[in-house]
Amino acid sequence: MFGRTHCASEHGLSPPCAPHRGRHDLVPLLTTGARFPDPAPDRPIVLSASAGLPKKDWPTLIASFAELARKDIDCRIVVGITDQHEDEPARIRQLIQDAGASIMLSVDVPHDQVIDLAGTNRCRRVHA
Repeated sequence: MFGRTHCASEHGLSPPCAPHRGRHDLVPLLTTGARFPDPAPDRPIVLSASAGLPKKDWPTLIASFAELARKDIDCRIVVGITDQHEDEPARIRQLIQDAGASIMLSVDVPHDQVIDLAGTNRCRRVHA
């Protein structure tokens, strides 16, 4: 039996998914009761938070962050260790080192701490 689940396709991110074993409900990260505050006029942090997967274009992200970091903007990357991709944070760390810029990398940060950081009104909103 397959329960009601959410899928990336429901948000226009991929083709529709058919029910299959292993599919599960997505846990909402922000509910209607938890809302980010209005942005502050000065937001000196640029933050990328995601799973540590090789499908992300890390070289491009890090090159962009390095350019910003050289302008004294606080750039931070938060990644979660992902099953079968446990070495991805080390790859990201090496790319940051190769870029020679001050980019902070944090690994496996608890969800509420990431939300606290993003909700501090200190993060710049960027669209990829």
